[in-house]
Amino acid sequence: MTLRLLSADPSAVVLDAIQTAMGDVPAGYDMPPGGRKLFLTLSAGAQPTAATQRWTLTISAYSHTESGIMAHADAQALWRKAVLAVIEHRYDEPLCDAAIQSGPMENHDAKLGVDYVYGALMLTIACA
Repeated sequence: MTLRLLSADPSAVVLDAIQTAMGDVPAGYDMPPGGRKLFLTLSAGAQPTAATQRWTLTISAYSHTESGIMAHADAQALWRKAVLAVIEHRYDEPLCDAAIQSGPMENHDAKLGVDYVYGALMLTIACA
């Protein structure tokens, strides 16, 4: 039988890096309030080595007016700033690496009735 190790949870390190870089723009794994915000999702994936596991981090950047019109340049700037924050901290334990997988792309949030910018990072996480 092969022993399958699972990585440590990177959610706190990722959120801290992003929130520190974003200042007063809220970020979270639950949808934050406000017109300018970052919604994050983390999904565990394959274990390419015995010592690491891949995770996908999706960053959704919202920047819209009260009328629901997206500020495209600002949403893209928020997304890029969050991505750079994670990449700058890509060696903070338990992270081993981070790279852009896709994005930024524009999409529509049917529940909120607004457009947003999103993309994904591939994280490599050390096994616990």
